[in-house]
Amino acid sequence: MDTRFVGTHCRQSRRDAVEGIAPHEIHVRQLRGDPLRIVAVTTEVDRDRLRRNRRAMSRERPMSLVGAAAIFKLFPLALLPYLVWRRHWKLVGAVCLTGLLGLAAGLVVTSLDHNIYYFRDMLPHLAAGTGYRENQSLAGFTARICQPSTADAGGSAGWCGRVLDWPLTLVLLFIVLRATSRSSRTGLEFALAISALPLISSVTWSFHLVILILPIALLIRLAFTGGLSRAAGRFLIAAWLCFSVLPGLHYLLIVHPLPHWPGPFDLVLVGLARLAGEAYVIGTLIIFGSVWVALRNSRQAAAEAVRPAVAA
Repeated sequence: MDTRFVGTHCRQSRRDAVEGIAPHEIHVRQLRGDPLRIVAVTTEVDRDRLRRNRRAMSRERPMSLVGAAAIFKLFPLALLPYLVWRRHWKLVGAVCLTGLLGLAAGLVVTSLDHNIYYFRDMLPHLAAGTGYRENQSLAGFTARICQPSTADAGGSAGWCGRVLDWPLTLVLLFIVLRATSRSSRTGLEFALAISALPLISSVTWSFHLVILILPIALLIRLAFTGGLSRAAGRFLIAAWLCFSVLPGLHYLLIVHPLPHWPGPFDLVLVGLARLAGEAYVIGTLIIFGSVWVALRNSRQAAAEAVRPAVAA
């Protein structure tokens, strides 16, 4: 074996490895004459690549869970526009592949007729939305505003509900996409997209707090670390009241309605009953707004921290 070829090949491999880590701001010429430093740096680069691969795999697993959840409830699929906007094509593929596998399994377990019946008859009915009191989405909220009787009888409010619902949904989507940054990703950004899901879905039954676990947990962590102002903390307390106290009051008023009082007192009682009935919607809006404000404040703080360094 030609030792000159082996030596030249090894030197070229080390040179290529060092030149491949130029983004780490290492001066290539200083390393070419020090094989030990070359080995140390290339080892660190390999570790960094391994950590990145592990992070990518850890991100794909939750997206597979999102695809599995979309088999049972469709509104997790609303995360797809966010992932497409962020250009996370692997995560989009994980969601779509898991969802397709779940649909194929359902087709095998049940039958073609049952699936056709669901997608042709049941799904359009669910997508139309309803004003029934258990529907805590913007579609249900606007339907109850246009037609209060739908809270008990169900059904939609026609074009009146759509005229109110569609602009509000577009505003929420615009806020999420506007707050999304392609250069960096934070937990608050993903929490903002998650907190919008129960609002933009046409049907969101009560007890959807399991979806809001991540946004609420991040807000609580910010509150304990001093990252939230006093006003933001008060809004969190208001959200807690909306999720814990007011729903109980709402169902109590359904079982034991209050008598009609004369004068303006009756309007106060009606307003209190309506407020308790929309507690979940109000609480979800508070969480969404709190996450949005926290995300803006964190980015402003990061920008202010970078400015002195750039000026120096």
